[in-house]
Amino acid sequence: MLWTYSQEDIQKVMISIWSYVRLEDIQKVMISIWSYVRLVCILVHNLYTIPVYLFINWLVLWPLYLIDVHKYMMVENYLYNWCLYIVSSWSYGAGIIIHELGDDLYQLKEEKTRLLIIANHQSTADVPLMMQSFTSRSKRVLLWIMDVAFKWTNFGVVSITHGDYFLNTKSYTPGDIFRHITTPFSRFKDAIILFPEGGFRFKRLNSSNKFAAKHNYPALYHVTYPRFGAYNEVMESEAGITHVVDLTIAYEDLQNPLSIVDIGRGNRKSAVVFNYRIYDVNQTPDIKTEEWLNKVWKEKEELLLKYYTDRQSLLNTLHEFNVVSLSWLKIIGVHVFHLSFWFVFYVLYKKTKHYVF
Repeated sequence: MLWTYSQEDIQKVMISIWSYVRLEDIQKVMISIWSYVRLVCILVHNLYTIPVYLFINWLVLWPLYLIDVHKYMMVENYLYNWCLYIVSSWSYGAGIIIHELGDDLYQLKEEKTRLLIIANHQSTADVPLMMQSFTSRSKRVLLWIMDVAFKWTNFGVVSITHGDYFLNTKSYTPGDIFRHITTPFSRFKDAIILFPEGGFRFKRLNSSNKFAAKHNYPALYHVTYPRFGAYNEVMESEAGITHVVDLTIAYEDLQNPLSIVDIGRGNRKSAVVFNYRIYDVNQTPDIKTEEWLNKVWKEKEELLLKYYTDRQSLLNTLHEFNVVSLSWLKIIGVHVFHLSFWFVFYVLYKKTKHYVF
């Protein structure tokens, strides 16, 4: 049986359907779709960025490595920073803005200085946001000291090639970190990044407070007590550290900080505060002691307590010297560079595979 509908009937049906659909529901669906689109884009970025970095370093630059290690490291660092710039674009494009306060990190002369940057560790977003900060203006060569679990992530092979250090508490022997950062390959790197807490705040808070009770220390809630071992090795005189940079990372929500998933999905626009304090090693007599490190962490605790209690009043007392921004032109240029090399390698592979295999 053939049914016919008048235009008026169709309009009534449409009005009835739309009466059950709210604008908020449409927005949620669109945000969800956009989140998955971003995740797919990030996956695609990894598929051509990381192979190009590896192919250039392992194949194209290998002769240069054998001839002149120093020149190789200079070129490798450019490639590494371009990888970090792509990673940084994910958080920057998600509307996450970093406000840098306190001592101006970029006023330190890069010549004849080697920094140790120590930071509190709150979430998986810490590392990509630090990448966003450091690649935006600094020309320093980074050396990350991180948990061995990061070695098995998608970016782990890049970090291995770059010469970062992976800390495995099960197989670690005293002196490993010192030996690593004093090799000729590592001495070229003038900014060492360390998370002395040894893990995320939410994972270490209970054990940290047990440690505090055992040693009659005050309990900490916004940070956890730092471990001294890795810090002690990096601060050996032969490592050449000239300044210690104390970085305090503060998210808008202490109990629910940004995560790497939030960065990937791009669904949490947020402001993040990086507060820096710079200490000259030669002008801080007790800087190599465990007592000094614990004192710095207690000061972090006080700073974050004020931040989460009366944020605006605290921010008014701190000097903001930079709001991190990236160049979209550079972001596009870096993508074009990697895509171009990926295409070149693909063409070479197609032309030579018959001879190789």
